[in-house]
Amino acid sequence: PACIKTFYDCSSEVDAEAVLIQFLAGEAADRVEFIDKNGKGKPGLSDEDAIEDSLKALQLMFGNNAVPRPVAAKVTRWRQDPFSCGAYTFAKVGSTAEMYDEIATPLGNLLFAGEHTSKYQHSTVHGAWETGKREANRIYQWIKKEQVKGAQA
Repeated sequence: PACIKTFYDCSSEVDAEAVLIQFLAGEAADRVEFIDKNGKGKPGLSDEDAIEDSLKALQLMFGNNAVPRPVAAKVTRWRQDPFSCGAYTFAKVGSTAEMYDEIATPLGNLLFAGEHTSKYQHSTVHGAWETGKREANRIYQWIKKEQVKGAQA
């Protein structure tokens, strides 16, 4: 449990009693994904060991009795994902916040979501989540507008 961990309470986002998301980076992610940094050699922690490690970290923060076992858990391995290969957005020197607005601008009915379109949460999973909600809301508003037009016709 000595690894650096970041926890987010997402319960209000999904209208659930308790939803916790954890993000790992650096050596903490290395420990879960692979033993060595090149992705070779022995695999890292098993899903169950990664969950236990996270529980221990939470229990150190809040006390053993305050942290129940999860009802369900999902461990992902971002570097092993064939579509992302562990990549995320990096803003180079000279980048501006307005560039994210440009990237997120719809082209007709083609919409763009993902952490690369998040002005304030780029390079993060929660940036991808937030922009997915943003574009889902945009679609909802379009549908609602069409329904109003149809009702007026």
